[in-house]
Amino acid sequence: MSEEKREHILDVAEELFGHHGFEGTSVRLLAKGAGVNVAMISYYFGSKEKLFQAMVERRAGVTLMALKFINAKEQDPWKKIEMAVDHYVDKIFSNIGFQRIMYRELSLDQRSWISEAISNIVFQNTQEMVSIIEEGYKKKVFRKVDAELTVVTIVGTIAKVTLSSLLCCRILGEGATKDITDDSHRKRVKKHLHDLMKAHLRKPDKA
Repeated sequence: MSEEKREHILDVAEELFGHHGFEGTSVRLLAKGAGVNVAMISYYFGSKEKLFQAMVERRAGVTLMALKFINAKEQDPWKKIEMAVDHYVDKIFSNIGFQRIMYRELSLDQRSWISEAISNIVFQNTQEMVSIIEEGYKKKVFRKVDAELTVVTIVGTIAKVTLSSLLCCRILGEGATKDITDDSHRKRVKKHLHDLMKAHLRKPDKA
């Protein structure tokens, strides 16, 4: 039961931090949103800062486990990169509020301890993606590319679409009222990134 309560508090924290930001989300607001008293927040997490870090580690940890699972599978590198892309798209589209928290803190860099915690966790995830790309090169399936910037391209594309929803809906020809979380957008981004990776990683045909 205590673990369920802790997870519930983290779920509420994601929603509140995503809507109000770190500064705008007080411990009292977190406690009220979760239906617990302030002492309960302190009991499970110690402080608002540690609650925020636990929230980030929980989400990023799920992604790291998924990418490690994909990376460990004995299968075609093309399939691996598509699975990794699909996971990132699904993860970000399903938790846009959480992603906005992450990018807000990284871009503002007002709290170095938060930026460092997020950077350390995200770095582990991107390294798994880099490893998938490098494996494809070693197996002579992919051409040699800048693996790190390739991952930045994948993650950056998804982030731009989801974090600037009004602008992107207009760019995508959907109109200002279209919901960016609509499943058609998710499928469109996946297909685009699959096609992009095929064009980017495919070895040139021999003359």
